[in-house]
Amino acid sequence: MGGQTALSTVCRSGYIAIIKLLLLRHDVDINSQDMGGQTALIAASHEGHESVIELLLSRSDVDINPQDVDGKTALSTACRNGHEAIVKLLLSRTDVTIYTALVAASAGGHEGIFRSLLSRNDVDINSQDMNGETALEAACHSRHEAVVKLLLSRTDVNINTALVAASMAGHEGIVQLLLSRHDVDINSQDTMDNQTALFAASRDGNEAIVKLLLSRDGVAVNITATPRNIF
Repeated sequence: MGGQTALSTVCRSGYIAIIKLLLLRHDVDINSQDMGGQTALIAASHEGHESVIELLLSRSDVDINPQDVDGKTALSTACRNGHEAIVKLLLSRTDVTIYTALVAASAGGHEGIFRSLLSRNDVDINSQDMNGETALEAACHSRHEAVVKLLLSRTDVNINTALVAASMAGHEGIVQLLLSRHDVDINSQDTMDNQTALFAASRDGNEAIVKLLLSRDGVAVNITATPRNIF
């Protein structure tokens, strides 16, 4: 892969002895970003190298919060990949910013990490990633019912287009959970393709979900959608 620095490369590989040698150089930039925007800390977090993370965090000049070109930080990367020990290390830093870590943990279905994030006072349960997806939508898309239940237990969670996401994923149990909420909008449309839950379920041939949606009062059958991948 082109555009990498020597430090980010060895942090990705976990070669701790070489990392220590490079960090001895006075001119090494520990926060340098490669062409994909990854720093040494993000690279090590992606691969789950706990000892490398500990070494990098011991440096006073390390920046814990840079984002790569996809908006991922070291924390959100560790959350997405289920590296719980690294998540704990990063959360122990007072200067860490949560950003979209909750969305990442939801997409990965890592319940333990998700609970750790929910316990934080600075977590925004309705934060969105670069694609406009919330933690609830990510959990619905990825079919992680346990995470969906945790989110729905929060009174401040915004349902938004989660019903569309669950219908697209074809998860009947999650659709039923969302339909049990008094604040669910059965005709909500996603922001990308203007799809409703009924349109998404119909398009993908999810008969059971279509029946569930049609059993609800007020469901609209004539809303126009413009999905990009319909053909």
